Amino acid sequence: MIMTDAVTNGTRGIAHVDAISLFVEDLPAAKAFYVTAFAADVVYEDSTSVALRFERLIVNLLDVRSAHEIVAPGKVGAAGAGSRFQMSVFVDDVDATCAMLRSRGVAILAGPIDRPWGMRTANFVDPSGHSWEIAQRLDSAPQPAPAPSNPTTAPTARELGATTSGEATSEPIVRRLVPGDAAAYRALMLDGYEKHPDAFTSTAAERAAQPPAWWQARLAAGADANDVVFGAFVDGRLIGAAGLSAETRDKTKHKATLFGMYVPAAFRGRGVGRRLVDAVLDHAGERGTRVVQLTVTEGNDGARGLYERCGFAAFGVEPMAMALGPAWHAKVHMWCDVAVRDASRRPIEENP
Repeated sequence: MIMTDAVTNGTRGIAHVDAISLFVEDLPAAKAFYVTAFAADVVYEDSTSVALRFERLIVNLLDVRSAHEIVAPGKVGAAGAGSRFQMSVFVDDVDATCAMLRSRGVAILAGPIDRPWGMRTANFVDPSGHSWEIAQRLDSAPQPAPAPSNPTTAPTARELGATTSGEATSEPIVRRLVPGDAAAYRALMLDGYEKHPDAFTSTAAERAAQPPAWWQARLAAGADANDVVFGAFVDGRLIGAAGLSAETRDKTKHKATLFGMYVPAAFRGRGVGRRLVDAVLDHAGERGTRVVQLTVTEGNDGARGLYERCGFAAFGVEPMAMALGPAWHAKVHMWCDVAVRDASRRPIEENP
């Protein structure tokens, strides 16, 4: 975004931008993202907004519930409806900036890539799905690094930051996924459905047929969203996920279900799964959920052991719970009392 201090006939003109307000569903998460990713200073904060300084521009993060007051009689767009604008930051070295952002836990969605109009660009989104671009003029570019794989396809272990032995090059960062992570989340889960059909009730074909809006809706922002998904990142790449689906009926709203837990084989044995399950249970406790349940395919001893280390206990086996071709698979039902979990929490171990 380019700003000028235009002056016409002794008065300041309007060909400049002083502040921009971004409507966000989760104000604390948005503040944490901008303070971490951009190292931006907070210049004002109240219960509905956080203002941050970007040199001569103020970026105001405004709780979406207060947005109608400033756009009326217009309407506030829904989260996940798609990008309507993009903010650009010009840098000297896009590749170096991407590396810095990844080290801060930011997922780069596309690029760096050379554009026909003479720029090398990459883009990412904030927790509410607002699109940011970093751009560099090609006439000042160093030798370009190869662009990462298409985010709609499952990345390889090396692209995700692992060596051929499966060791990641940096510690995983766990955060809540947002609609802007939908493409990477879809690719990760389709990889799991395809490689481990006995671990999931849904099939790869069923999930691949879902439109992008379905995946975005599953990652809806907001503290009161019924479905919440957490992702583990290494060097800005998604390497694992686990979700929590809350009950909404009066008699069962003390319960929730852990779903869609998946970490590719190249990243197991580093505590990634433990971090994800702990993040889900921490969120459950914060929202007042008492019981979290899950099912695990009978015979999947690695996953069952992980859940037991995280505080889950089995309470029954459902026979013939799932058909995979001519074979039947039973499901072990497990539960965790969130209220008593914290007292017996153990440190992260070197397990999946």
